[in-house]
Amino acid sequence: MSGVVLSDIGPFFLPSRLSGISYLHILQNNLHELLEDIPLVIRQRLWLMHDVAPAHFSHSVTDYLNATYGDRWVGRNGPVK
Repeated sequence: MSGVVLSDIGPFFLPSRLSGISYLHILQNNLHELLEDIPLVIRQRLWLMHDVAPAHFSHSVTDYLNATYGDRWVGRNGPVK
């Protein structure tokens, strides 16, 4: 996974096989650590973008993204396609 926030680009290395459950765990337990140095005003306006990897559109992941990020995420079964 990689992310771009302002001028910072950083990789986060994931397991080669990622299930919906393991990806949900990363979103719930690791994403906040990756974003902790980003100012709150930026984080509140952050958008998440997902591709069509099966782990990205499992029901548990999309339910979590909808509950946590509302309409600020892009991907299959998301508010913005």
